[in-house]
Amino acid sequence: MAKLKEYISRAEKMNNDFLLTKAEARVPDGLHYCSAMCAQITYNAVLQDMENDPAKRAEYIQKIKDEFKRCGRKLKENLDKPYRLRGYNREAALSIGKPVVYDRVAAMYVSLFILHHFRTDTTILHYLVK
Repeated sequence: MAKLKEYISRAEKMNNDFLLTKAEARVPDGLHYCSAMCAQITYNAVLQDMENDPAKRAEYIQKIKDEFKRCGRKLKENLDKPYRLRGYNREAALSIGKPVVYDRVAAMYVSLFILHHFRTDTTILHYLVK
């Protein structure tokens, strides 16, 4: 709390709308890698959970729908349809030994609750196929 108050005080003194300077706000390159690792671990855990207990799929779908509703957004993706990589992305995934088909429920769960995105394509292309 003390550090946060320090940032707020500094921003107020400088009449700045931002708490951090551009240098302080710079995200280290390793952070994206860590996010990708967390996304992959969680995706695989959710997938395994649904495979071990097929009834869990409905629970994950409900959590996803509830989160979209809580955020005032509309779920436009069909969670029952697998996400299939095509074209360049498919070839790139194959070249590094990654899958070309992903479960949308597991990917959307990761997107919402780990990465705080609302799209499976972003999650899959930038975090799972890495």
